[in-house]
Amino acid sequence: FPSHDSIRRKILILGDSYAEGIGVSWDKTFAGILQREFAPRGVEVLNAAVVSYCPSLMLAKLRTLYARDKLRTDLVVVFLDISDVDDELSYEALPEGGFRMRESSPLSDASFRTWDLRVAGWLEKNFTLLGAASRNLRLFWRRWGSPGGTSELTRGRWPEYRGPGEALIRRGLDRAASSMDGIKLLTDAHQGRLLLIIYPWREQVESGKRPSWMEVFWGRYRDWE
Repeated sequence: FPSHDSIRRKILILGDSYAEGIGVSWDKTFAGILQREFAPRGVEVLNAAVVSYCPSLMLAKLRTLYARDKLRTDLVVVFLDISDVDDELSYEALPEGGFRMRESSPLSDASFRTWDLRVAGWLEKNFTLLGAASRNLRLFWRRWGSPGGTSELTRGRWPEYRGPGEALIRRGLDRAASSMDGIKLLTDAHQGRLLLIIYPWREQVESGKRPSWMEVFWGRYRDWE
């Protein structure tokens, strides 16, 4: 942004809990840090991130901010992470508008758990020492990846997962992509720019895979900046 006192520009941040800044003071959030850096250049940073938000809810909020609140933005920054897939499946759109969270995510269905998780869960519930041992073994199993799938549908490895939950995971990704298309069209219609930022989870970093599946999946939006 150019530095000019007569120009007031706005950056809008959309995302979920880590973008909202759960548990930290405003000055330590993404928005607070950006505000401190850009304020001398006449830029205002607005944080509209909310815990558990996913692209579908971000799109609905952006529509409200533009239509009801008459917000004008120069740049919309969308933070995405691997929890968006699960969140897309956890919310359902209401006929009268808005969203409602389901009692549980479809991905929490016990049928999607691999045999090692079912056995470990039984041991942890009924035998303290064996449960502790099984828990440690399960964590080791998750770190190195289990054959034929990943226990607990570990989100960092969802692209490699093969099993009953595969169709649901694809549905969540498709919903997220469709909503991001809507966000792009909406920002274009209001003469704004869109910046997409992918926030990595520990599982993704530890997998050592570069590029990560999220970078590959969202790579089609690389020209949005």
